[in-house]
Amino acid sequence: MIDKPLTLVGAGMDETLLIGTGERYVAYFSGTGPFIVATLSFEHQGQQWAHVVEITGGVIDVQQCRFVGGVLDKKRGGSGLCLSGE
Repeated sequence: MIDKPLTLVGAGMDETLLIGTGERYVAYFSGTGPFIVATLSFEHQGQQWAHVVEITGGVIDVQQCRFVGGVLDKKRGGSGLCLSGE
């Protein structure tokens, strides 16, 4: 979980991967931001329910990113990128 302003810039979607296997998310951004992510991939490789990236507010800027492996749960969802809040 990330709740402070953050900039993540990778070397490219095929070069920089953030991988997780746990339930709920690979990365979770919450707070006022700004959150800047660019030229990288987020990948969920687990079997448990998960959004790949969940963002619940703040100022966001997503550029040239890939979100792979969301696992669907009928009650909770499960997507690549989940945006909520204002």
